[in-house]
This record gives sequence, structure tokens and C-alpha cells, in this order.
Amino acid sequence: MGKKAKVYFAPARSATHRGLADRFAAMLEVVGDGVTGKGDLVAVKTTFGEDGCTSFVRPLYLRKVVDWAKKHGGKPFLTDSCTLYHGRRSNGVDHLSLAVEHGFSYASLGAPLVIADGIRSRDYVEVEVGLKHFKTVKFGSAAYYADSLVSVSHFKGHLATGFGGTFKNLGMGLGSRSAKQAMHGVVRPEFKDESLCTGCGDCVRVCPAGAVRVVSGKARFDHAKCTGC
Repeated sequence: MGKKAKVYFAPARSATHRGLADRFAAMLEVVGDGVTGKGDLVAVKTTFGEDGCTSFVRPLYLRKVVDWAKKHGGKPFLTDSCTLYHGRRSNGVDHLSLAVEHGFSYASLGAPLVIADGIRSRDYVEVEVGLKHFKTVKFGSAAYYADSLVSVSHFKGHLATGFGGTFKNLGMGLGSRSAKQAMHGVVRPEFKDESLCTGCGDCVRVCPAGAVRVVSGKARFDHAKCTGC
């Protein structure tokens, strides 16, 4: 049986007159012992948020991680990979522009931003894992070649798995687009009861791959085009 992990919690209310960011920094000193050493390139994996959303860990907290890594001799950089679905995070250039709009920059963090799998998600390393579903995985090269890794995740509901946190932030979040495609390969839209389809066409309008059309008043899916988003 594996070793049980210790979980640390910082309450929102405190009589110490210290803000949450400062209490977060104090926890880093406890949980981060030995994670990074002098001269290490430290990949800080997070998400910079999708266009128009607020569900990401704020730069204020990431700055505490950067300061902590530097204090222990590390050379931190913030990183994330390109998304499979079409949007402003599907290539490295738009992804970095969006990150800056959300407050992530060298000026605010004191560390550079690096898209782990490059501007077109072709900068990856294929790693042998020998697991049930995958024998190899394609991992963003910037994170692969780092000396140490810190995951900063927000907890969220997830359509396919129920909830997502650190494992999703790393397993899916550091994969190249081709790796994400493989992971989503079994996710395909289908009808359990076709009579419920009203033929409204909403699915046609939102499908990023053009894999849906309405035929005789019912949606039809072209699974050859589907990206499993």
C-alpha cells in the first residue's frame, strides 16, 4: 500500500492578520522541501485560463511559487501546453497573448512564460510508459527537460471524469495536441435516443471540426472528422 499523502489547508479566516497569499507562501516552505535545488530549471505547470473565463489560479499566488523556487536556488518558468480544441490556446502565440491579458507576465511574476509543446504543439518528447491504454505518451518538451516540476492546479468539475485536479493538470495538461487527441480518441457523440433530437442545429454551429450536419431533421455525426473535444 502506498504512503499516505499529507494535505495542508489554509482557512480563509485567520487571526494572524496574514492574507491567503502569504499563508500559501508559508505552506510552500513546508510541502516544497527538496523539490528544487540550486541551478534547477523549475517548470511551474498551471493554466493561464481560457478566453473570457476566470477559472484559473491568479498570478498573485503563482508569484509566491516563483519567489519560493528562486529562494531555493531554482530558475522557475511558468508553462502550459496547447489545447486540442480550437481557441486562443490552440497555438503558442495566441496562448501567450491570452496569458498576458490575464495578468501573467514577467513583470507580474518575475519569471518567463514558456509554452511546453511549442507554437504549433510539435515540440514534444515521446516517453515510454508501458501502461494499459498507452505504451508511450507525448510530453511537452519544455516540461520534460526541466529539472523539477511544480503543479499549481485549480479543482474543477469535468464532463468525462467527474472532477479534475493535479492529475489532469499534468496528464492532460502537459500532453501535446496529438497526445490529447489520443486521450480523447474514444470520446464520440452519439444518441441514446435519436427521437430526442429536435434538429435545432446548435451542435452544427458549435462543432469546431465541422463533424456534424442535420439530415432529415436529425443530427448526423462524422466520426472521421471528430476530434473528441
